[in-house]
Amino acid sequence: MKMILVACVLWALGCGEADRSTRPEGARSDAAAGVDEPEPTGSGTANTDPPRDRTGPRPPIDSYQKVRLTEEDVEQGRYKKYMGGKAETWDRRGAFQLHLARELGLEPSHKFIDIGCGPIRGGVHLIDYLEAGNYWGFDYNEDFISAAKQIVRDQGLEAKRPTLLTVQEFDPTPLDSDFEFGLVFSVLQHTNEHNKRRFFEMIDEVFHPGAKVIITHAKWFDESYLESGVFEVTRALDSLAVLGSDETPIDWGWDPEKRDRMFPIVELTRVR
Repeated sequence: MKMILVACVLWALGCGEADRSTRPEGARSDAAAGVDEPEPTGSGTANTDPPRDRTGPRPPIDSYQKVRLTEEDVEQGRYKKYMGGKAETWDRRGAFQLHLARELGLEPSHKFIDIGCGPIRGGVHLIDYLEAGNYWGFDYNEDFISAAKQIVRDQGLEAKRPTLLTVQEFDPTPLDSDFEFGLVFSVLQHTNEHNKRRFFEMIDEVFHPGAKVIITHAKWFDESYLESGVFEVTRALDSLAVLGSDETPIDWGWDPEKRDRMFPIVELTRVR
């Protein structure tokens, strides 16, 4: 009996050693690996936000969820580092959004909505171009909207009376229902399927008949998203040449290897 007991103990110790030897050095056990540890924030301090509910729908652009900006960040323009191209191409890329919208029919008299406006890189140009009260912009990151409001003040655009809102998951509730033109610039390719569907439900509710909605970076798009029949695809651009322009995205601040990422650009028109 003693020999059997000793043999069992040696066998158990051997299995435990084998388990440790086959686990990669520094790896945690399954139980430990399932624990969410605080992630570092931009300031280098631990993030103490509660763990995200991974079973529910993710916000529109998950990488922006935890971005926080202080007044000093806004004053120093540090919000620019969170956008593609960062500070180096900020003005050119922002001006391109207005250029694109005008080429596709935007007029100063149109009631316009900038969907996922962020800290209004394109918005400052659009606000200046549109008649007073005609620019609306929303984002789900509250700090981006706070920054946008400060930028409006700093740029002397308050007389244009832009409306800037924090909106979660494309909720149409705080929005008007008579927009004539919308721009969705580099937003929806970052969202999950749930939020893409929410977006198309929203636009059915907030746009005037005949309105246009422009979606960039739309490789993911297909017409099944338009099953309600409220909108139809009226144009799909695979280059700026379609607009009669000799310019390319490179001229507006995009890297050569990223020049085609914004295409196709899809134009939707509300038909009923």
